[in-house]
Amino acid sequence: MPAPLDIKVRAVHPDDATAILRVHEQSIRELGPTGYAPEEVESWAAGLRAEGYVEEMASGETLLVAEAESRIVGFGGLKSEEINTLYVAPEMARRGVGSALLQSLESIARDRGRRRLRLTATLIGEPFYRRHGYRELDRRKHPTRGGILIDSVVMEKDLAA
Repeated sequence: MPAPLDIKVRAVHPDDATAILRVHEQSIRELGPTGYAPEEVESWAAGLRAEGYVEEMASGETLLVAEAESRIVGFGGLKSEEINTLYVAPEMARRGVGSALLQSLESIARDRGRRRLRLTATLIGEPFYRRHGYRELDRRKHPTRGGILIDSVVMEKDLAA
């Protein structure tokens, strides 16, 4: 069993964009095949670019990164009542990085007076969110950046519970 990580969650800085892109691509390409076909994974990873994270921050999205072992190992995003992104470097999966990010995003949402959070989970992420109290609302096809529709799960959590 790996040693516990010292995880620090903080707000994203524009100069984090390249490291976030690396985590995002690695997570999709290495963890994606556990739930999706190769063409779905490639479509999901298509079109990622470092500038996109800076643009998301400028549009009002709250982006956080998780740091461990002196590097960025995960990131997550919150916009209004929706967690719209949460990715962890594959070698750091199941070591508390995703949980630390999710708890921080939920805390920010509570501080902003949000009573619930929604998200669209991949089939890979669904068990993680269930463990954290999210419940399934619907199953649907979600468009990837490359235009392929992939199976996903719309989930919600009551933050007041």
